Amino acid sequence: LRQVVPESLVNAWGFVVAGTELEGSELRVTPVPARLHCDLCGGERFMDGELGFDCRECGGPRSRVISGEEFRVTAIDLD
Repeated sequence: LRQVVPESLVNAWGFVVAGTELEGSELRVTPVPARLHCDLCGGERFMDGELGFDCRECGGPRSRVISGEEFRVTAIDLD
């Protein structure tokens, strides 16, 4: 759910590191699926292609995002 397009980020990486010691390095992006939790019934679901935060179990409007907003560097490997 972050406003980052993974393919664009990977493509931009090549321009950012050009002419530096990191030139030729690879950026790997692992997407985290968006998951919602309903505060009313406790139901959980992954968001599909249809945007909407209503609960598919009870129809309640009080679902909140519990994963999918992550954006962090988890590892840097150097030779």
